[in-house]
Amino acid sequence: VERQSREYVEGRIRAGVLEDTMTNIMTSLNIDARMQREGLPHDGINLSDGKHLIRIDIRELTGRSVMVYGQTEVTRDLIDS
Repeated sequence: VERQSREYVEGRIRAGVLEDTMTNIMTSLNIDARMQREGLPHDGINLSDGKHLIRIDIRELTGRSVMVYGQTEVTRDLIDS
């Protein structure tokens, strides 16, 4: 339940990194087309102290990845479904 208007909810900007479980749920509900088209799959992260760069490969370590796809976009997809 949202107290704000639909226009407000759809217009606010929210960050979003979706874990594998959430992308699987969206796929199982058949509301993942836009996420698959517009989201950015992310298999790892880079850490840097300015001199050294360390890559942590999340997919290699866990067998999973994340999807960069804004919370606002998930909300729009849910409303549209």
